[in-house]
Amino acid sequence: LSFSRRRVLSRRTVDLNEIVGQAQRLILPALRAEVALRFSPAAEAVPVFVDDVEIQHAIINLVTNARDAIPDVGSIMLEVGTAQLAEDFVTRHEGKLVGTCAVISVRDTGVGIPEGTLARVFEPFFTTKGAGRGTGLGLSTVRSLVDQHGGVVAVESEAGQGTTFSIYLPLATGTLA
Repeated sequence: LSFSRRRVLSRRTVDLNEIVGQAQRLILPALRAEVALRFSPAAEAVPVFVDDVEIQHAIINLVTNARDAIPDVGSIMLEVGTAQLAEDFVTRHEGKLVGTCAVISVRDTGVGIPEGTLARVFEPFFTTKGAGRGTGLGLSTVRSLVDQHGGVVAVESEAGQGTTFSIYLPLATGTLA
């Protein structure tokens, strides 16, 4: 449902560190003992005006995919911070975000994504998982949720070298809830 139609968001100004920390606690029970999950919060509060439940949903989806990309022993790093967007990034993403923004990165030590597959990861119903293991809606749902928040999702990967998904969101100017 999140993918097929836009939901009404219940937004408030919150610290992105708190959202990611809560998502981390929710996902820990779903990880294998061989997969370490680390969290590196920003040194200071990172205020964003979001529906925290929906952003947690996106993070959990990315961490679950990262877990599935690690065949044996590995790690997943969740990082929160801010970034000054470079001109080429702004241009590549059609000026959707400019200046300084909030960033959540999910980095794994998994198998990586081959270049041909990388171009398709956000397509609805596209999956590399076997029958009965995925619908192909996870990453397209993440993109839809982030789009609704005025943000951008970027992916960097190389086969055999792991993958990093980064969610860029506008910084909030209001008081933290």
